[in-house]
Amino acid sequence: MLKTFALCTALLSFAPMSQAADCIKPPLGDATLYLRGSLNNWAAQDEQAFKFSCDAYYLNVEVQGTQEFKIADEDWTPALTIGADAKGQPARGPAAVGNLKRDFTGAHTLRLAFDTAGQPSLKVGPKTFVDPGTAPIKDAAALTTHFDSRDTGFKAPFGAQPKGTEFTFRIGNDVPGLKRATLVIERRRMSGNQEQLDYQPLKRIAMTPEPHGLGTGFAAHYRFADIGVYGYWFEIETAQGTYALQNNKDSVYWTREQGSMGAATVERLPESVKRIRRYRQTIYAPDFQVPDWARDVVYYYVFP
Repeated sequence: MLKTFALCTALLSFAPMSQAADCIKPPLGDATLYLRGSLNNWAAQDEQAFKFSCDAYYLNVEVQGTQEFKIADEDWTPALTIGADAKGQPARGPAAVGNLKRDFTGAHTLRLAFDTAGQPSLKVGPKTFVDPGTAPIKDAAALTTHFDSRDTGFKAPFGAQPKGTEFTFRIGNDVPGLKRATLVIERRRMSGNQEQLDYQPLKRIAMTPEPHGLGTGFAAHYRFADIGVYGYWFEIETAQGTYALQNNKDSVYWTREQGSMGAATVERLPESVKRIRRYRQTIYAPDFQVPDWARDVVYYYVFP
């Protein structure tokens, strides 16, 4: 009996090690791949970003009908772009001569894997991938933390401002438990066909605690010294974890950016900061004046 128990214990302890041994490092390193096609106007959107887990890249989608697409990074880097070969199967490099085409009937999981030669394979099946980052948040201290970019009680002054302006940022919650907060300031860069989006770290400011009813408030100040468009968000910490207090999920038309400003949302701090939805702040030259002729101009937008 004791020998049987010892054997079972040994086998159980070996199983996780064996399973871990089957996992590999991401074949494409730190690159982020997106599903880009007819379902999203070929944009690189965070909701269609693949996530590497153990042995392959996974993506859950909710899609109907026949869709054409490629899998690529946000810059359409040739080595990271996966299309279809002459037989409609996944391929990259010169062998990729067209778009992938698959039929969708609702919730699906896409599994993208690479063999030892670097050749891709793609499976589209029922939704089976469980993303731990999508589990609902039950942390009251995090969920009740508020910020509103349109409320001067949270951010002042309001709107676009000339360079040299100092802003005050405040956040707060309704229950005890908010331990720390950091204001993150970044420089925004958007180029290309309104899809290439990048935020460069500029400043992390530890916010100062202040009274806020039954909860805790935090405040910070920052002076924008140069003209441009900036991004900002808040990293908050409670006893249960670290979260991003960030912009909402509203789409910004014809870009891959999301967030229409206003009231903030709370999500777990993602593995990649590219997934964070920044608030945007415009800083302009103090001597800028709108030309007199601008009031009579008719603008035409031509889209490809």
